[in-house]
Amino acid sequence: MEHPFSLEGKVGIVAGLANENSIAFGCAQALRQAGADVLVTYGSPKAERFVTPLKPSMGDPELMLCDVQDDQQLDALFARAKEKWGRLIFLVHSICVCAVR
Repeated sequence: MEHPFSLEGKVGIVAGLANENSIAFGCAQALRQAGADVLVTYGSPKAERFVTPLKPSMGDPELMLCDVQDDQQLDALFARAKEKWGRLIFLVHSICVCAVR
């Protein structure tokens, strides 16, 4: 399907990938299909086994662990974006924290 607009040359972060049912998954797919380059984050080491197999269907973006409650991981994320692109055009926040009591 041809996109009505192009995001070619646009770069950004999609934060919050957990699995194939994540809003972040759909966003990353759509952004890549429209031509954007994305860096996709997941929030815990436990999620890695679920998110790594999704890379091909998202256009093989770089995946990065980033718990947004950890300042060092946030600093590393933005440092990587700066190193990779030198700029950031968009950030998709799709992070969900579920507390079970």
